[in-house]
Parts: sequence; structure tokens; C-alpha cells
Amino acid sequence: MNSITFTCEVVTPMFLAGADGIELDLRPPSIKGAMRFWWRSMNGYLSISDLRKQEADIFGGTDEKVGRSKLLVRTSHPELTAVNQRPLPHHTGGDNCLICRQNPSEKYCKKGYKNQAIPIGYRYETNLSLTREIIVNPDDTFDICRLESLFLLTCLFGGLGKRSRRGYGSVIVNKKNEALFNMPSTLQDVMLHLGKFNSHFEFDNSYCPSSIVLSRSSFPERTYPYIESIQIGQRVYPDYDSLLLEIGKASHDFKNKNDHSLGYAEKGDRLASPVCVSVLKKGLKDYRAIITTLHMATKDDKFKVNRQKQENFKNAIL
Repeated sequence: MNSITFTCEVVTPMFLAGADGIELDLRPPSIKGAMRFWWRSMNGYLSISDLRKQEADIFGGTDEKVGRSKLLVRTSHPELTAVNQRPLPHHTGGDNCLICRQNPSEKYCKKGYKNQAIPIGYRYETNLSLTREIIVNPDDTFDICRLESLFLLTCLFGGLGKRSRRGYGSVIVNKKNEALFNMPSTLQDVMLHLGKFNSHFEFDNSYCPSSIVLSRSSFPERTYPYIESIQIGQRVYPDYDSLLLEIGKASHDFKNKNDHSLGYAEKGDRLASPVCVSVLKKGLKDYRAIITTLHMATKDDKFKVNRQKQENFKNAIL
């Protein structure tokens, strides 16, 4: 079978627009783009040339010899009804924002605005298929089983749309080909899927909570953002609101203009946060953070990394 269909559920508000950038929509290119990003991030051991070749073989490229993508993504979903949601939940707006009142220079909060979002509980179907199996190398094939693992890891590591690295747009899978399905929810589950792409990951119990980390001793430094570590929180949140609020507070507390460890955006300069926080729903009142830390890849020394600040940010949530 070269096709598989997942029934997905939105577990945190999703700021995902269509081609016009305004109207909400769940488009296959958004899903495929996320899968492409996370595939690349899982393959930090590959050389740049091998990475580009394998990526093009799977996802397509501009080279005539490569041609179109062998991976097809289709979506089916009911009509969207938008809800209004704050993308910065720790800012309440107006004169009563507790965050802004801590700063004497800010008397009125302008960051408590709301944007339209796809609501929690919204369900849609994603159909994935391969036009053919892809021979990565003589001993390795990208088939439908590996495609399933890639999609599940994409759902786990990051959401869709704006603020997806701060918990928004998180998705879980409820059904696989009409059969009930339990989302991977432990590091052991993650490792089973991750091992299909990269054998250099290992468990590290020196962290609390435990982590999956990348053993980098077997290959040189790379200049693109690959996964360095994965952690699933032990702290249980009763609802998504409380978890998103904690993520927002931690981002505010540990981010500043003189440090770029959690991302940066000012005066045309922009760097996405290398620490990606997604939300895992394990039960009716069991929401946990899953944090994936990427290698900070920049062309110069302008953006600095403070590892301790990253750890403080993660520990405040996990």
C-alpha cells in the first residue's frame, strides 16, 4: 500500500492562513513544507551534498533530472469557523497587563491583540502517498512506513502556522486509515520513529526530564539547523491555555535584545527560535510540552547562543 490517511485534531489554536496570507486555510503545501523542514533537521549527519540529493529525491527539486516530488499530500476538512485568540497569551492588553506594568516605560499594552485562528478540536484528514518507493542508497529505501514516521514526528516536533515554535498550531493523530490511533507519547516511542532516519541519536538520563540527544562525535559540525535534543515534559497542565500561558511567560522572562538564544526579530533582522515548543495532548486534562532544540546555524557571529538561558527557558516549561 502506497497511501495512508490520518485523521488529525488541532489541540492548540492554529494561525494558518491560505495563499493570500489572510484567510484561514489548511493547505497541503503547509503540511508538506513542515515535513520537509523536519526531515532535513533529522539528518544532521549527512553532508550538504547528500542532504540536498536525498531531499530532492523525496520532495522534488528544480533540477530536470530530479523532477517533481514523489510525495503527494492531500487534505479533506469541513468548513472552517475562526475563533479570536491572542498569539501572545501573557499580554492581556490595555492598562491592566501585568507583564507590561512591570516595566515603568510601558504604560499601555499594545501586545494583547487577537488574531483569527483555527479552533481546538477541529478535525481534518491528511492523505499521504508516494508515487513510488525512493532508493536513498543501495541499503536504504524511503517507503510508506518511513513516510508515516516522518508525518508523526512532524506533528510532535512542531505545529503549523504562526507561533508554532511557541506551542500554537499543535496537532495530534486520532485515526489511521479509519482505525483508532494512539499518538506516540514517550521518548521511547519517538526514538522508534526517529531511528528510521538517523542512528546517531541516543538517550541521555543526565537531564531532567530525560532527553534524546544527538551524538555528534561521528561527524563534523554542520551549518544548518539540525535536531540536537528532544524532551517531553513531566509537568502536566490541565488545559492548553495554562500551558500556552506558561510558554509565553517563559519566553518573555528569558528573551532579551542582547541575546539571541531564543530567536530574534528587530529592524529587518530575524532569526527563528532554535528552541521549538509543541504541545502533546495525552488525555482529557493532560497537556505536556515537547521541546526540540535545534543547532543554531548562522553565517556570522552576530547571533550568540547562551546555552544556560535556553536550559532555563525549557526548565520553566517542562
